Amino acid sequence: MRDKAAAVLIQAEKAPVGERHVHMKEHMNMLEDIMSQLQNEHPAPNMSAEEHLAWMEKHDKLVDDVLGQMIREHKLMMADKECHQ
Repeated sequence: MRDKAAAVLIQAEKAPVGERHVHMKEHMNMLEDIMSQLQNEHPAPNMSAEEHLAWMEKHDKLVDDVLGQMIREHKLMMADKECHQ
């Protein structure tokens, strides 16, 4: 799902200004779903300390990627607003 969201964001970045909102709305909905899933994920209670650390590192990378997409989306929105002023 994260890769699909990234692909939709690329479509928004490449789309003409008047069409970006369609892709951006889809991307926002996808990110909302992804963040909800990430928020609901928890490490298994029987994990060893090493497994728990590996789980946390993987989870952090996923969150970082999603936040990076949000930043790119925000920059795109701000660029659109500059064009309208």
